[in-house]
Amino acid sequence: MGLKKGEKVVVMGQNKTLSTRWEPLRRLIDDPEYGQEEVAKEGFPWMTPQQFVDFFCSTHAGCTPNTDVNRIEFEYL
Repeated sequence: MGLKKGEKVVVMGQNKTLSTRWEPLRRLIDDPEYGQEEVAKEGFPWMTPQQFVDFFCSTHAGCTPNTDVNRIEFEYL
C-alpha cells in the first residue's frame, strides 16, 4: 500500500509462497468451517467469518462479498 511520509520499511523476515489463488470473499461465509480457519489465519480469531467479511469490505473500496480476492498462503523461513 505504500509508505506515508516519514515511515520506514519494517523487515519481517523471509517467507516462502506456498500457494496463491483467486476466490470469492463470500466463500468464508458459505463454508463456515473453512471461513473460521481462514479468519484465524488472517489474525482475527475472535471474529466470525461474517464479521471479517463485513470488516474487509468496509476497508477496501468497492469490495462486496462477491468480490474475488487473491488468497496467498506463505510460511516464514
